[in-house]
Amino acid sequence: MFEVTDTQFVGEAIAHHGRLTEGELAVGDAVRTRVYSEWREEIRRQHTSAHLLQRALKDVLGEGIVQAGSWVGHRSRCASIFLSPSGRLTPLQRRAVSERVNELIRADLHQEMRELPIEEAKATGAVTMAGRIR
Repeated sequence: MFEVTDTQFVGEAIAHHGRLTEGELAVGDAVRTRVYSEWREEIRRQHTSAHLLQRALKDVLGEGIVQAGSWVGHRSRCASIFLSPSGRLTPLQRRAVSERVNELIRADLHQEMRELPIEEAKATGAVTMAGRIR
């Protein structure tokens, strides 16, 4: 058994990182996969929280904020690395960002996911993160 602990894009492929907990695995072996729905739903929630944080940072500090990286995990954990023209957040800014995230959560906004050509996405107002549309 191979437990996946992370996935990342490597070019156009998706690499699965993890550990082999049982048996053997070799290149070319056929595998059977299973996704735990509870785990997947938690990751989905954390992924949404990363987007809410990005929006709150831009609302509080301005559109000059650029996401430089993120990590989305489970057990109520995520991390965001961002670049700010004004530097490190002050305690007051941290509080304002936290309050804005909570406002967005309470607003219970409708989510819609669409895959669009880049120019069409930009026309809808899609927010760029790390220099690209996500």
